Amino acid sequence: MATTDFHLKSHYAPVHDELTADNLPVTGVLPPELTGWYLRNGPNPRQDSAHWFTGDGMVHGVRLENGRAAWYRNRWVRTESFDLPNPLLYNADGSRNLRSSVANTHVVNHAGRTLALVESSLPYEITTDLDTVGVYDFDGKLADSMTAHPKICPETGELHFFGYGSLTAPHVSYYRADAAGELVLRQPIDVPGLTMMHDFALTRRHVVFFDLPVVFHRGTDGGLPHRWSDTYGARLGLLSRERPEDGVRWFEIDPCYVFHTLNAHDTAGGRIVVHVVRYEQLFQPDVPAPDGVLWRWTIDPRAGAVTEDPLDDRDGEFPPHRRPARRARRPFRARHRTARRGGPARAPPLRPARELLARASVPGRAHSGRSGFRSGGGPSGRRGLAARLCLRRPERPQRLGGARRAGHRGGPGRDRPSAFSRARGVPRQLAAGCLTGSASRRQTPRAVPGSGLPSPYRRGQDLPPARPSRKKRNFPAKAGRIRLPWQDGSPNGKETQQVAGSGTPPVGTPAGMRRINQRAVLDLLRRGGPATRPQVAKDTGLSKPTVSQALLALEAAGLARATGHTSTGTGRSAVLYEADPTAGYVLGLDIGREHIRVAVADLGRTTVARRDVRNTARSGSALISALGKLATDIVAEAGLTSDDIVVRVLGSPGVADPVKRCFRHAPNLPGWGRPGLLDDLEQVLGPDLLVENDANLTAVGEWESGAARGASVVGCITIGTGVGMGLMVDGRVFRGATGAAGEIGYLPYGRTRVTDEPSEPPARGHLEEATAAQSVVRGARELGLGTARSAREVFRLAREGDELAQRAVSAEADRLAYTVASVAAVIDPELIVLGGGVGTAADLLLEPIDRALRAFTPLTTTVVQGELGDDGVLTGAISVGLRAAERLVFDRRVGAA
Repeated sequence: MATTDFHLKSHYAPVHDELTADNLPVTGVLPPELTGWYLRNGPNPRQDSAHWFTGDGMVHGVRLENGRAAWYRNRWVRTESFDLPNPLLYNADGSRNLRSSVANTHVVNHAGRTLALVESSLPYEITTDLDTVGVYDFDGKLADSMTAHPKICPETGELHFFGYGSLTAPHVSYYRADAAGELVLRQPIDVPGLTMMHDFALTRRHVVFFDLPVVFHRGTDGGLPHRWSDTYGARLGLLSRERPEDGVRWFEIDPCYVFHTLNAHDTAGGRIVVHVVRYEQLFQPDVPAPDGVLWRWTIDPRAGAVTEDPLDDRDGEFPPHRRPARRARRPFRARHRTARRGGPARAPPLRPARELLARASVPGRAHSGRSGFRSGGGPSGRRGLAARLCLRRPERPQRLGGARRAGHRGGPGRDRPSAFSRARGVPRQLAAGCLTGSASRRQTPRAVPGSGLPSPYRRGQDLPPARPSRKKRNFPAKAGRIRLPWQDGSPNGKETQQVAGSGTPPVGTPAGMRRINQRAVLDLLRRGGPATRPQVAKDTGLSKPTVSQALLALEAAGLARATGHTSTGTGRSAVLYEADPTAGYVLGLDIGREHIRVAVADLGRTTVARRDVRNTARSGSALISALGKLATDIVAEAGLTSDDIVVRVLGSPGVADPVKRCFRHAPNLPGWGRPGLLDDLEQVLGPDLLVENDANLTAVGEWESGAARGASVVGCITIGTGVGMGLMVDGRVFRGATGAAGEIGYLPYGRTRVTDEPSEPPARGHLEEATAAQSVVRGARELGLGTARSAREVFRLAREGDELAQRAVSAEADRLAYTVASVAAVIDPELIVLGGGVGTAADLLLEPIDRALRAFTPLTTTVVQGELGDDGVLTGAISVGLRAAERLVFDRRVGAA
């Protein structure tokens, strides 16, 4: 790459001032649940630099919280060589000066630390206010540089990285730090010379290294001390994550260079697939740098060979380095990267042009092509203060299901991660580098015959139906009747395959086949985004005439609509179709002791109205009345009528009783156990009402779009006014025989034997009394902290260093560890997620919980903080409602057509 000075001009000109701006103006709407920091790092030279890779690191940050952009600020990373005009990476004796750093390439967060990175030096830790803490060497265990693109395993939480550049062997070493940030592995990598290894790849079972012919060249005048070597060769190294002691196995490839990987995964046949941005050659003096294009390497360990395939003919760079946890290291269908110009793509499997068109350029669709913030420009960089934080078009309402991924913005030399993720769930918390998120798992629900409403969460064979009561009081499922999630409406207790809905044609008839084809087309548009007729035909396997007929029928039924035309390629543009999100709406309600949260979302998961209020009701009747008024007001606020709401989902503490038509085990809601209460709820809220336990809905939300994405067995423990647990097994909620699975508040705690005559069973369980939020306050007061009024206040004081508050938090951690140990011994979960009000203090609780667990039990389980916070129940309610509404809207509109 030729040395130029473009990085010192125009939009790439350095920012000379450290600035702070509070309460930034926002164009559009910031979801209140989107809380965290968006950080970006890049070279920002204080004087002319010879190469666009050099220059002092400057971190820019935006803080989002409670629906506002709280601040913007930018700070230099003040390394130990910050004030030196020419910091040296190598001392005169040849030893490495690892503390001499510009820390200008990337910024990542792991184990509670935010690290500014450049691959030639040790990382530098910065605070959440972007101030520099100092060099971080993993408590003295790292005596090597750290790559600027480490990988965090989404399943183990481990940090994988390497260091290179040592003048003596080994020139490269691989490192692994556990989820707590402790460096646990160093493995030397045998390479013949000082290769410039910028990035690598990680799969579930392997680490892939790139030993490529750009090598160290001490005699370089200015710029970077690396040059292309025609004799070095190129190869890929494969290291087993399970048995790193076996060493690296190498595979020869054609000479090339790679800055960045896009993704990598293992195949069922034992191959390893790696997608990279590949250059034919680089760093040759007086030779123009070629474009980087997308390639696929398929490593076959059995054959000992690598298949190399170009996937595109357009130049591009900067694929996302912080990939969504659900798809990282797994097969995928589409990714994005930054490109300068268009052109025909040669690779249908990745479809980058369609991805960019569908996600960012379709007229009339909300998109975040301008998301992020604009900093720099001009000698002082003050134009950055005048820029607004633009998330989406203001005419589009806020999306409960997450903002769209904007892609990388910026010029060469600046690895700019995406600002926001197009997750189909409430956005995950912002981490340093980017907002990590992923598409939710959404299955087509199977219908409950006769109810007109699908049963939520079901995938594959359903759980056994609940046993009928001794009185044989089975309530038949009627259209519009409240549905209890585990109930089956069929007479014999087994679900049939008949599709619910009026006028359903028999399967196998022409009308039935037309419905199947229409449903396949609609499902594709809902899951994959806008597409043309040929694209739909290719992806569904249907003929083009069949697709055309299906789209016409869906348009006539108001289920699909034309949303624009393609704008790339040659020839006539094609019409783009999308699922019409306004075909139906879902009402979600979260009922708690202290708060009531209500939201309306369309079929595209966009929240069109939301309201959060305090629960002041002190009786069941008063609460039902308040819910009815809230539901009416929120529907009117959204500009809708009651008939526009297809499904209503209510999340509540306790277990719905199908016999008494009330809630059991909900002592914190007065009057919630009154017989007939469910019927009163339906009368006030409207037909097609689903009721579900709030902890179960939180588990659904965390599994689909939070901390538990993709986990096979996960328990979501919510600790607030009460204590409960939602249990997900292979993507389904496990409720037990009567729906009471997860009522862990009734676990025994603190009593070894019954000393009195048994009387009425307690309304609140022993464990709930011991671990709920009020117990934190009670424990703090018993220790002498008389000013404590709430658990949140105790946690705040503990963070500020109050010794009594810290002792109260430690006692709560011991009780929660007992809870986790009890649950782990019964269900052997892959993951335990802490939610609820107490769960928001996981930064104080996780470490002592882990320490106590090691003393309680030899069983191992991973405990993490929930990512949805107070919105877990509402997120789960909307998800459940959308599953049901999608089927209902199709059945009603197509069946009636």
